[in-house]
Amino acid sequence: MRILQLTKKFPFPRKDGEAWAVLALAEGLVKAGAIIDLFSISSDNDHSEHESIEGLKRLSIYNQIRLVEADTSPNKVKALINLFGGKSYHQERYELKSVSDELAAFSKGKEYDYVIAETVYMMPFALAYGDAARVILRAHNIEHLIWRRYASRKGFLKAKYFKLQSERLMKYELEMMGKADAILPLSHHDDNLIRDGLLIKTKSQVVPIGMDVMGPLTKDEDGLPLIIGFIGSLDWRPNAEGIKWFIEEVWPLVFKSDRAVRFMIAGRPGGDTELFKSVDGVAVVGEVEDSDQFIRALDIMVAPILSGSGTRVKILQSLSIGIPVVATTLAMEGLELRDKKEIMVADDPSEWAMAIDELDKNTELWQSMSKGGQSYLKSNHDLISIGSAVKSFISDI
Repeated sequence: MRILQLTKKFPFPRKDGEAWAVLALAEGLVKAGAIIDLFSISSDNDHSEHESIEGLKRLSIYNQIRLVEADTSPNKVKALINLFGGKSYHQERYELKSVSDELAAFSKGKEYDYVIAETVYMMPFALAYGDAARVILRAHNIEHLIWRRYASRKGFLKAKYFKLQSERLMKYELEMMGKADAILPLSHHDDNLIRDGLLIKTKSQVVPIGMDVMGPLTKDEDGLPLIIGFIGSLDWRPNAEGIKWFIEEVWPLVFKSDRAVRFMIAGRPGGDTELFKSVDGVAVVGEVEDSDQFIRALDIMVAPILSGSGTRVKILQSLSIGIPVVATTLAMEGLELRDKKEIMVADDPSEWAMAIDELDKNTELWQSMSKGGQSYLKSNHDLISIGSAVKSFISDI
């Protein structure tokens, strides 16, 4: 089975959920016997990190790799001009003839059984293969839903703009889903939205993100400060919005004069990053080379997500390491996790403060949730099992 995997960003280093999802699927399929080529767009000229030992190990799963430089970053002027067109601005950012030409050159003389488009934005490139290969859409999110939810939390003008973008993106998303030979959503929640909400008839199968589980952890009882953490790109609006809310509404209830506690924020800067640096007890560390190492140093991971869509990979990553997570109901959307068993669920500030306090003071609960999260991953996110299931599913298309 020969597969071409198309991505809109280079998946290493694994600094965000999309990169984790891309590499996890590839690893699972290769372990199941598939041969995979990677074609990736990149707007970052520095790829030295993928030459590290871990990078070489991770990327060795691919038969061939082609990386194409292209600027897909958001541009305020282009976003404004987009208002006078009919397409979603998110769609327009990836309509690049130079990328199409590079893909044609890379694929010349090669035959693939399947082309996997990682996110709806890579579908036009996949569809260029016509009947030469089956086209699989990997739906990381319900894209238009992200912006619809975001619009609902904004002022009048921004709400109008993002609502328009959501409506245009929905039209595009429906078209691409209808043209795919199969869809691989990341969760049953998204699969139900695709089938029942959007009435898409394309064959689909839920493919969770595979995750290796590390050894068991023991809660430190050394009198050191409680370390709470968040990791994620703050140039992604739902992340920036969630952290701003956490610092303004929850942190004052957690950070008290008689309590030794720190809040560590890691990830690509954006939003109100500079303002966060001036808040007592908060440390903004920026991008970290090893996200596992950052998470392992925490006592509690938080996921205060208020908008957006899709599976939060950093929740899975934290659970794999054994660090308990406190998250909003929306943040755990698509994950069948149980409150106070594998995760702590909190939505208003007082619930958040109580959940953090309980994990801090109740060692037995912390230990139980650490083990519970790892057990959940072993049962639902095993790399080899997922890879074999995907290979079997697409073989019947």
